[in-house]
Formats: sequence, C-alpha cells, structure tokens
Amino acid sequence: VADGEDVAMVRVEIVDDAGQLVTQHASAFSNVSLTVLSGAGRLLAAHSGGPADHSPPSAATVAAYHGLVRALIRSTEDSSTSAQHRRLLRHIDLDSGRHGSATIVDPVEGEGGAAAVAVPPPPI
Repeated sequence: VADGEDVAMVRVEIVDDAGQLVTQHASAFSNVSLTVLSGAGRLLAAHSGGPADHSPPSAATVAAYHGLVRALIRSTEDSSTSAQHRRLLRHIDLDSGRHGSATIVDPVEGEGGAAAVAVPPPPI
C-alpha cells in the first residue's frame, strides 16, 4: 500500500555476464551506489551483511559482501487515504511537548471536516 509508511526490502546482486551471482571474485566486494531514480520513495538504509562493514546504514554507497547488498526503500507519498485524512496527519505533533497535551484540528473544519479533538497527556 502506498501510504507513505511502507518499506520495501530490495536485494541487490552483482552478477557476471551469464547472469550468475558473483560471490568469490574481487568484484563481489565492489562498492554499490544506491539511488531511487523515479517514483515516490527514498533510501532508508543499506547494508551488505559483511561483518567488517561499519558504514552507517544511511550511506548511499555500500561495499557488497559476496555479491550482495540489501536496501530498504520507503514510500514517501500517501496514495491510499483520503485527502482529508492526509491533512489531519500533517497537523499531528507526535512529540507534543512530552507529557503535555495536543489538539488536533482539521484545517477545513467549516467545509465538512471533523471538529477539534483534544488528546490528554499519557499517565506518568
């Protein structure tokens, strides 16, 4: 579902001319650069699984390990919920000041939107 919350795990393989996974050749440990070329998505994290790889998960270039890299791509566009629902979500402050309260208001209340909803602070 393209709701701005979904994540896809992508397997990247280094293959030879015959399309076979390269696992032992020096090229099986090459750097792989990852980019979302089109569509509403962004790279969340990538890693090769290599025990010596200490690069940050947010790095867009990863050294493959035995020809493999994993990438996590998150959708960045909500295409599955109503426009009103998306507007409400944009106005929710997730932190809400810690132990404070929040008021969620539909910005188009006069146009058939929902009334304000008060969210009490959680019990301490």
